[in-house]
Amino acid sequence: MREKHYSSTQLCDIIIDDVVAMSAKLEWLGQERTVGRYAAELAQEPLTHSAMGGQFFYSGSEAFGRAEGCSDSEQQLYTSIQTWTSDHHDPDAMKHLIIDYTEEVEKSTDCTR
Repeated sequence: MREKHYSSTQLCDIIIDDVVAMSAKLEWLGQERTVGRYAAELAQEPLTHSAMGGQFFYSGSEAFGRAEGCSDSEQQLYTSIQTWTSDHHDPDAMKHLIIDYTEEVEKSTDCTR
């Protein structure tokens, strides 16, 4: 595992056999942004699914969300999980993964600035 921290972003890469297999990211961005816009800027493939009224967008290998209750007057916390292995494509698994990940972020100290 490799973690990187920047002023508004935390990135965690899961490395298997010296290859990044999955990345999880937390990113503080302006309030005017939507989950759809955030996802569209990062997605490597079409995001064909959404959940919980547009709080989450996902495909078989990528998922993006917004953490509820994690904001300040100017920013909102967004989450993403991307897999980088060609043999993984499971939209249902990505949906559950991004929802569970985001719910844990909402309970963590990462939720406050």
